Amino acid sequence: MEIRRNFYLDKLIKRKNNGLIKVITGIRRCGKSYLLNNLFYHHLLENICFMAVFLRISSDGTLK
Repeated sequence: MEIRRNFYLDKLIKRKNNGLIKVITGIRRCGKSYLLNNLFYHHLLENICFMAVFLRISSDGTLK
């Protein structure tokens, strides 16, 4: 089951091109990584030019 978190996803989408770094905070295991690594990432893939390159680095330093 996927919880969409539309409220937070919409906030990220509205502010994605303002030139500022986004900081996602919250208690442990509340879905911060899921929001960025799955929901926002898939939004970018669906709505950005197909020629765009995404670099994803996990917390252990490996590329995804």
